[in-house]
Amino acid sequence: MSFVNYEHVEILLYNYETLCTWLEILRIDLRAVSDKRVLGDDDDIITAETFKGRSYSHIPLRTAGNISDPTGDIAVKYKKTAGKQAKQLEEEIKKDIFLVVDTIEKINVSMRCLSSLQRDIVKKYYFARCTWSDISSLYNIAERTAQAERRKAIRKIVKIIRIPVELYEEILSKTGISKT
Repeated sequence: MSFVNYEHVEILLYNYETLCTWLEILRIDLRAVSDKRVLGDDDDIITAETFKGRSYSHIPLRTAGNISDPTGDIAVKYKKTAGKQAKQLEEEIKKDIFLVVDTIEKINVSMRCLSSLQRDIVKKYYFARCTWSDISSLYNIAERTAQAERRKAIRKIVKIIRIPVELYEEILSKTGISKT
């Protein structure tokens, strides 16, 4: 199994805020899907489809001895299908949440292993998008020194983070993050 390299880590760091935002959106989606399953919005949809463009007098009623109820059969089939689809969607969202949380936590843990200067430089460069001139002025060091500290930091993160390339590719694919 191969793990992310220097360039992969840089892409993840550049897109850290995107990952955090995507996680928030996934959590909102999960709540929405879970609430819909609990609240039973499907009944409203079935009722609306049944009554669409009709008055109550045009709705078929189940009479004694009548075995067939096409509207009821459609409603039951729809409800079962909708329930399965909602459950599948919920599981997919949970999987995506796990993937993003795992990635964010690995970034956070690896950042804690850096020296305070390295951590600050990485945050300023990748998260705040500061220029090398700004960073060197802020920490009263030469630009080349700041760049060297950043390179050391990224190499250290690569050793610690250990995200499989397959998961990295999946994250990029799902979030729409560019590889460049």
